[in-house]
Amino acid sequence: MRIGIVGTGRMGTALAKRLRNSLELVLYDSNYELAATRAKEYSVTAVGRLTELDGLDAIILAIQDNKVLDCINDFRQASIEANIVSIATNISQLSLQKMSGQGIYCISAKMIAQADEMAAGERPVVVISPGPSKLVRLAAAIFSSIGDVMVDDSEIVRTINSIAVEKAVEAAVMIEDQLCAAGFRNPAIIRAALRQVAAGVVKAYSSNNLGPFAREIAARVREENDLSKESCFRPRSCQSAGLRLQS
Repeated sequence: MRIGIVGTGRMGTALAKRLRNSLELVLYDSNYELAATRAKEYSVTAVGRLTELDGLDAIILAIQDNKVLDCINDFRQASIEANIVSIATNISQLSLQKMSGQGIYCISAKMIAQADEMAAGERPVVVISPGPSKLVRLAAAIFSSIGDVMVDDSEIVRTINSIAVEKAVEAAVMIEDQLCAAGFRNPAIIRAALRQVAAGVVKAYSSNNLGPFAREIAARVREENDLSKESCFRPRSCQSAGLRLQS
């Protein structure tokens, strides 16, 4: 498949890096030099005009949320027919449906992911909104090589990502404050504590792979917070959790 990616910021770049081996990619950015640099780095194609994306199998919009609807209008005004996949967290499927028509077909595919982690090889969960079966199958085919795909109301991703980001930032700020209060003000020490110790422990927790010391702390924290002594988190497939995987 020939797929366009509009936007070569953090998420667009992460997608280009991960998708380049399974799809024929064409990159576009309002900053052509940036798109050209990314294209050279990943051995894909860059173009300097939106009209050069005409005729592709699908176009992924990896741009700021507040630019998505304007970009779709730009495609329409340029008389480009396109299957558009928006990954914007704050653009609803309903908004995209209202933009569909006149050769423009839109669907939302939101990712439970962080750009740097995805670029490093972590598999995101991609939630595709229910829609025309052709678009759902197309979006699933695009993302299935890099993540776990499910079909559900993609609005759940906003809630999931918001909770995860807010609590992660709260924890990071608290760790930094407590280290400083304990007299550890060397930036290298604080970065190592955050990037290696804290982030590493969260990853181990999500994989049910904590070491003995961290397991004792986890049990104590859950008990102090009046939660069950055994974590309710269990690594499991989306299907076993009652979610609808797209085959």
